[in-house]
Order: sequence, then structure tokens, then C-alpha cells
Amino acid sequence: MRSLTAIGELLLSKFFFDTPSVLISGVVLLYYARWIERRFGSKQFMNFIIINIIQSLILEILMFYLIHLLYGYNPSTMYFSLGPLALISALYINFVSEIPVVSYAQLFGIPFSIHNLPFVMYLQLLGVNRSSMIACVAGLLSGLCYRSLFLPIHNRFSFIPSFIAQFLQSTSNPIGWLINKFATFGENDKSGKILPVGATVERQRIDVIDDIERRLMLSQMQQLHRNQANDSDGVLQLPFLNRLFGNTGSDSSSSPSEDQIRQLMSMGFSDREMVIEALRQNRNDPSAAANQLLHQN
Repeated sequence: MRSLTAIGELLLSKFFFDTPSVLISGVVLLYYARWIERRFGSKQFMNFIIINIIQSLILEILMFYLIHLLYGYNPSTMYFSLGPLALISALYINFVSEIPVVSYAQLFGIPFSIHNLPFVMYLQLLGVNRSSMIACVAGLLSGLCYRSLFLPIHNRFSFIPSFIAQFLQSTSNPIGWLINKFATFGENDKSGKILPVGATVERQRIDVIDDIERRLMLSQMQQLHRNQANDSDGVLQLPFLNRLFGNTGSDSSSSPSEDQIRQLMSMGFSDREMVIEALRQNRNDPSAAANQLLHQN
């Protein structure tokens, strides 16, 4: 009974920080852990947390035991660190491994990226005292073990039952509503669009670029329609579509090239004869032909 009480106290101590400085550093690192959730998805992120809590606690106990055997420390003088330092370390090593270093500014020749602030905060946690250093090392080892052992198969199993996951994802209950609000807090882009949670950063960049290209295409097709209504030449006034289709203003007497026909057919215009006729009517201008085919359909 006494050993069970000690284990319970040890687990409970991992939910409380020791000092305000450690609390601030830990909260900042936990905030940056949302990038790991985007990589794994919410359900697998919870699996990651459960696995690493168990792993890091076992490794921390083993490290204290090894220190006792190797250096002869009295167990009564050794104590575990307060706070989830091991879990934060596991999150940090995965953050460093998963998120690419992309510099967005420079100051006195020093590049700044999303990794700078977490690195400073983690150094502060690492140097609090000897116990915190042991907990951080145990967390780093746990994170590396997860990446080598569990990450290749983390989509095949789950510690979270399906009904609990559905309950937490539903906004019809207060807990799910709060979780949904927290998940979307501060994650809207300038246009008000919520970035896809659980998607990779590269996938989000592709979505943003595709959205910009669609807006440019629509804007310049509308401009072309206005130019045609005013009997003006739209070839030189559509730089984006001209670059997209490789158009430099073809001669109306020449027949459409196979590349132009294939480009329009790849946009969804399946009737080859209609595509060729539209190109001929628009002096082999793919952007104008695409606009005409859109109005015909």
C-alpha cells in the first residue's frame, strides 16, 4: 500500500511546476507542441502523450537507480523533479525533428526561425537543477525511442477508445466545445480560413499556394471578359495566365499546338474538337479559350 501511495504521489507531482520561471518555460514549449499535433492528428497525439508519460517515467526511475549504483548516492537524498519536464522534452525532440528550420528574419547576421524561442526556453528548463536535467534526459530518450519504435506503426493502434474520441471531438457537449475553441484559437490566417489541423506544414503551404493561384486565375479571367467587352486585346494584360499557359501571343493563322490543347483538356474540357475550335477563335490564346469554354459550359 505504501509503494502504491508513493507511485501515486510521483505521478501527481508531474502535473505541477516548481517555480514560476519553470512554469512559463513549460507553457511556452507546450504551446509550440501544437505543431506536433498537426503532424500526428489529435488522436495519435494523445497516444504519443500517453506512451511518452509511461516511457519517460520508467526511464527516469532507471536513471536514478543507475546513479545510485554507480555513484553510491543515498536514495533518501535523491528526489524527482516537479512538473512534466520529461514529457516536454519528448515533445521538444519531436518538434525539432518534424518542423523544418525556415528563417523568416535576420538580426546582426543571426537567422531567426520558429525554433529560436523553444530552444531558449528548453535550455532554461534543462539548467534548473540536477533533478530537472535527469528528467529532461529521460524525456529526450523517450522521444527518440518513440520515433524509432512506435512512430512507424502509430497509425495501427490507439490507447484512446473511439467513443471517447468522438465525445471530445463533438461540439454538442461543453468539454468538446472548449477543446474545439482551444484548437482553433490563434490558428486562423488573414483571410479567416482555419488551417487544416493534423495536416503537415508542407500540405498547408500547398493549399495556400493553390488558393492564391485560383484567386489570380479568376481575377484575370474576369479582367479578360471585361477587356473583350471593350474590344481590347487581353493578351498583354494577363501576365499570370500568360505565364501559366506559356502564352506569348500566337498568330491566328497558325493551328493550335498540341501542348495548348493538352493543357486545356487537363483542366476538364474533355471535348477535343471544342477545345481546338475555341483556340482558333481566340487566336491560340489558351486563357481566352478557357474563358470561352467556361461560358459555353
